This record gives sequence, C-alpha cells and structure tokens, in this order.
Amino acid sequence: MKKILLTILCTLFIITISGCGDKVISKENGVTMTLTDEWKEVITYNGTIPSMTFEFTGAFNVYETSSEIGYIFTKNDNYLLSDAFSNHFNMKIKNNYIVTSKVFQELDAEAALFGDKELLVDEGTQSYEYTIVAWDEQGTRYSYMYRSFQSHGKVYYAYTYHSGITMNIEVPLIVQKKDGVQRVYMISLPYDTIYKVNVNTKSKSLLNKEEYLKDDYHTFNYPKYLSESTDKAQGVRDWYIRYCNGRYEEDSFVFTYIGIDYIVEFTDTTFKITVK
Repeated sequence: MKKILLTILCTLFIITISGCGDKVISKENGVTMTLTDEWKEVITYNGTIPSMTFEFTGAFNVYETSSEIGYIFTKNDNYLLSDAFSNHFNMKIKNNYIVTSKVFQELDAEAALFGDKELLVDEGTQSYEYTIVAWDEQGTRYSYMYRSFQSHGKVYYAYTYHSGITMNIEVPLIVQKKDGVQRVYMISLPYDTIYKVNVNTKSKSLLNKEEYLKDDYHTFNYPKYLSESTDKAQGVRDWYIRYCNGRYEEDSFVFTYIGIDYIVEFTDTTFKITVK
C-alpha cells in the first residue's frame, strides 16, 4: 500500500498525537486550532493568539491525545464529516492554500473505500491523498491531510490509509535573548518554508538551552514555490507585506506578527528573522 510522502512537520504531528491506541473523545459543534494554555505561557506575544475553527453540527470523535494544536478525526459518520470538511474548505480556506503533497491512490482506481462502503470513482477522475498548507489573514499557517475523490459528481473528503483526517495549526518558533532573558517567539513564514523549531521541542529546552539562539535556528531557505523566481527575497517580502504589515523602516525590512516586530535580512539563498 502506498504511503504518502509527508512533510516533516505533519509526520511529527501524527506521531505525537496518534501513538497511544484507539481511545477517542467527542467534540461538540466544532474544534479550534490554536495554542494550548501551556504554550501561551511560553511564547512571547502581544494581542490575540491566532486561531482557526473547524465548525460542525453535532459531535465528532478525535483521538484523545488531540489538543488545540491539532486533531485527528476517527470513528465518525464519514458522510457527515466529509460534508463538514467541504464546508470548512469553502468558508474558511477558499483559495488560500497550496498542495505540498499529492499521491495517487492505486487502491481507489475504480472504487474508493469510504467507511465500510466503496464508492465508485467517477470516470476521468482519480483519488489522491493530500497534504496542504493553508493560511489566514494574519499569515498563520494550518496543515491538513486527507484523501479526496469524486463519486457521482460529488467530491468526498476521507481518512487517509494511515490516519484519520488531520488538521493542525503550524507553530514555527524562534528563540531570542532580550534584556538578558531567553524568550520564545511564534513567527509567520511564507507558504511551504521549512522550519526547525516548533512545539515538538520541549519548552524547557527552548527557554534554557543556548543552542537555540544560534543563527541556524532562525535562518530559513527560500521556499520551494519560489524556486523559479528571479527575486526570491521579493517573494518573501510580498508575503509579509500582504499579511504582516511588512515595510521598510530606515534600511531594515520589518514585519509585525501577533504584536511583535521582526527584522528580516536577505541573502541569495536564505533569509534570517530576528526580533527588532
């Protein structure tokens, strides 16, 4: 059976919250992707922590290890969950997403497994497993993993063959020392920019280990979507101008995210983010 080639972050997320058996909890009328109370106490910010709500009617089950940072849906009415997910796409995500992985499902070539049923896949269409990155008006990223196919003219969203439908807020982190104190900051990063530090790292380590102050942890390669661009730095600036009030202050390019100002420095191959 084919395995989807996941991004590093989504893989870590699944390992973190699905590795404890089949116990589930019921969520009523929606779940919100945001920071847990623990991380709100660790991260330095001003104003409102970003969030996105997946709204639905009634109750859906998620693994009991799910938290506000992310959810894996399991053991649900697949038709109701598919409709709710479709509505979430149309209302919240719209066109604000990119596909980072798309894998053809050979097992679904003619009929796709959907709960205990098989639905015929429409002629001329195919079933895929997707990993996508979406974003909101603040430049916060959210990741989703699911399988999707069309049957009798309707698009269905389903569990993948290794996990339930998965959604989580992405939490790129950098560590800086301010006024002699080591602090943790959540940042905005364009589209599919890869980052090294997130909530899978122990907060105690981030607050105390000087290792995380090294430039390497807050320096980023230009994302894949800019690979053909002749001005990758401008591509990154465009993201921050659109979502994070990016602007020049004297000779520095600055953006603001959840109330904190950051300076971005550009080279031919990377960009570095520091707290102003």
